[in-house]
Amino acid sequence: MRIRKILYVGSLKHSDTSQHRMLALKKLGYEVFTLDINEFIPSGRLRQYVQHRYGIGKGIADLNRACFKQIEELRPDLVWVDKGTMLKKDTLIRSKTITKFVHINPDDPFGLHRAGRRLFLQALPYYDVHFVSRPQNVAEYRLAGARNVFEYDRSFSV
Repeated sequence: MRIRKILYVGSLKHSDTSQHRMLALKKLGYEVFTLDINEFIPSGRLRQYVQHRYGIGKGIADLNRACFKQIEELRPDLVWVDKGTMLKKDTLIRSKTITKFVHINPDDPFGLHRAGRRLFLQALPYYDVHFVSRPQNVAEYRLAGARNVFEYDRSFSV
């Protein structure tokens, strides 16, 4: 399978490293379409807290609906998810006949700061490939049901 078209799902804030990863994919020559998760973060501190902490709310539902719609319309070869704390396992399952999913996470979802990881941990086994930044996460991801887990060297892109 040759990868040409990628749907990139992640934060596209100028200061976020996820935006740099998306730009690196473009520099490598891939046709990259984006879905900025920031568009689905609600206004108001209480709504933001509930959505982040418990993985519920209109923003979560809207993001998953928008993601599936883009997958159906674009038919990307690959969906690259950066810190997939807002994607539901059902979205991945429904999309499996169309595309493959790659997940990258520079954070440790099994560490002390686990709040906001419920949806990700449920979806973890449904990703085709995971990239993690810590050696101990490889075994933790596999114990949680991931099949293909690779450690990556944190890097820098200009």
